[in-house]
Amino acid sequence: VLPLPPLPGGRASLDDLDPYRAPAAGHPAPVRPARRLTPKGHKRWDTQWTGALTLLERYDSARADEAARLLRSVVPLGGGARSSGATLPAAAGSVLARGQSPPALAATLVHEVQHGKLAALTDVLTLHTADRTPRHWAPWRTDPRPLEGLLHGTYAHLALAGYWQRAALYGARGAWAQHARIRAQVAAVLPVLRDHPRLTLAGREFVDGMTDAERAMDELPPPGDRYATARRALERERLAWCAAHPELAASTGA
Repeated sequence: VLPLPPLPGGRASLDDLDPYRAPAAGHPAPVRPARRLTPKGHKRWDTQWTGALTLLERYDSARADEAARLLRSVVPLGGGARSSGATLPAAAGSVLARGQSPPALAATLVHEVQHGKLAALTDVLTLHTADRTPRHWAPWRTDPRPLEGLLHGTYAHLALAGYWQRAALYGARGAWAQHARIRAQVAAVLPVLRDHPRLTLAGREFVDGMTDAERAMDELPPPGDRYATARRALERERLAWCAAHPELAASTGA
């Protein structure tokens, strides 16, 4: 039995050994685990991981603390993976992530930890009674999403918007643009969630909490008209999506 090598600076291990570390072939999740890493590959991961944690601690200590407390294993994704990261509801405390630059990996960790938190919450609370029919516009994807997917995506992107806002306040390059774009996406979807008839009482409280968190970002807006520009660009994307999916246009909240 080979032990999993620990990642530096935390309690997580790098799992490139477990034969069941990712979904089996044919699973709908677009993830493929990397093959067993070479010593050079492990060293590269150690460097990227250390850099990502350093950025999280600098920009958003609360997110850094969450990652340290909640993550127990990181499964490297293969180079051909379509996604930068993924979380499996059945694998609490684990994320799948592609090797990437520290800034990108830090954002991936913020995003995926949110998915893990929401998966744990929905194990004990019913947030909605909708089926899994994909009918909703999600600005971060091209395909229609079911309500469950829209809730997950909104929650994860709300955290990303907050992370990039904090990073921007520290002067991180390109952070204001990232914040403005992602916040515009979240703000466009929240009214659809708030008005959804299949939310439970707990679901409405959850969406209200996200709404409050999004509105609180007004206290530290990006300079100039970045946010307004991002919202105009997003509206063009929404119109294009509606043209491609006319039968679902009403689900965009327009």
